[in-house]
Amino acid sequence: MYRKECVQVLRFWFFFLLFLVECVVVAGIEIQVGSKTIAVTKENVFEWEEGLIILSKYSENLQIESPTVGTLGSFEYLVWNNHTIGYSEVSGLVTIDGVSSNIDQLTYEEVLKRLEIPYAKVGASLILPEGVISSVSHKEGILEITYLGSFEFAASVVGEYIEVVSLSWSAYEDQIFSPGEKVFKIRVGENWSVERTVEFEGFARVILTRKNYRNRNVVLIPLSEAATAQINDDTIPVFWGIGDNRVLIRGYSSDFEGADWSVYAENKHLAEKLVEKHDLKLEICPLIFMPVARISFTLLLENEDYVAQILSSLRELLK
Repeated sequence: MYRKECVQVLRFWFFFLLFLVECVVVAGIEIQVGSKTIAVTKENVFEWEEGLIILSKYSENLQIESPTVGTLGSFEYLVWNNHTIGYSEVSGLVTIDGVSSNIDQLTYEEVLKRLEIPYAKVGASLILPEGVISSVSHKEGILEITYLGSFEFAASVVGEYIEVVSLSWSAYEDQIFSPGEKVFKIRVGENWSVERTVEFEGFARVILTRKNYRNRNVVLIPLSEAATAQINDDTIPVFWGIGDNRVLIRGYSSDFEGADWSVYAENKHLAEKLVEKHDLKLEICPLIFMPVARISFTLLLENEDYVAQILSSLRELLK
């Protein structure tokens, strides 16, 4: 009697666990791009036509080329983002980049991994990013971000770092980030603040400005070394060479939609003071070696002896 009851209990748990496994395998999933649903599948098993629709909608969101599809007899294939997927209804095999799997055993998660699409699994949902950062660079107070999709990011300066957080579901370096999560940070030094973020299609500039331009070190750099000079964040570079007693400053850039205006205005104000005191000429000229959105000067002087006098005046103005 006892043995019979044990067998019944074991049989119950066996079928119960089998039921749970089947639920996990066959339960449908919701596939989203950010908060927007693009597909609701009947099962968590890859289906050819449905998969093509999902890839097409994801491509549309990122504003990249949609899958290219074709057939060879009973064999269907698509090419997307440097990946190739083939499907044979006769054999029931799906081949992704040369690796074949039975379609009945291939989950959407496995397909996303093989296609290198970052995703997050939240409950019964697979969430794909709305914005994907392609590259990041920082130089001379400007953070440049190239991206696919929509720009779902916000930048702020915290201490000596500029931090970029995700405003929605986004991705960078094959990692997905949830809303409010920090994506990356870059050290920029002290006393910087975000002046403005300027967005273009697939490209954004975060313009940084100094909180205080005063009490900074002035560094003299010969024009012959201008192209290769390493300029610290806490300095004001002054380039100089032989010329006709002229002071050159860099103008503001229309590319920044006025975001660098405050730096330009301060730079021009200081230059006008120097020109007035030393009887020089002022010229606004976007020389390539002069840093963008940052105070700097180029002195073209007839006599090298004038350099020390002008630097002394500039240091007085910066106190």
